[in-house]
Amino acid sequence: MKLLTLNTHSLAEPDCEAKTKIFLQAVLEERPDVMALQEVNQTAGGEDVSTVELLASGYMECPNTMPRVGRDNHAFRTAVWLAEHDFPCFWSWVPAKLGYDKYDEGTAIFTRRPILEAIGKVKRQLNPKLQVDGILLTMVDNRTNFAKEI
Repeated sequence: MKLLTLNTHSLAEPDCEAKTKIFLQAVLEERPDVMALQEVNQTAGGEDVSTVELLASGYMECPNTMPRVGRDNHAFRTAVWLAEHDFPCFWSWVPAKLGYDKYDEGTAIFTRRPILEAIGKVKRQLNPKLQVDGILLTMVDNRTNFAKEI
């Protein structure tokens, strides 16, 4: 099983489009089973993606939440691009904080199979004693109400 993790800063990076292209090409070459991306951002208050488009991109809703996903959301753009290049993924994203006073930043996870199937594969191949009590995508920011509940 291949795992990939990256702190993207996506839109905040200088030359973000060129770096995104390099990242996407590397994903196609490596073909990871699971990707965990941190500091995945979108413009706060930007244009939203429709629910139909979002679900068609492989998006899987986290329980009890359906965050706003913007058209420039790095995870959404990654999912669409990968699908267009014959590497479709299931994915989810949750916002955690306002970064640089203009970006909704959060965490995204991508899997080649629905998330629970991916956990089953980890259990079969790496750790038969693995037990999962729940899944929570989060990036703690002390300014959020969620962080106060942790």
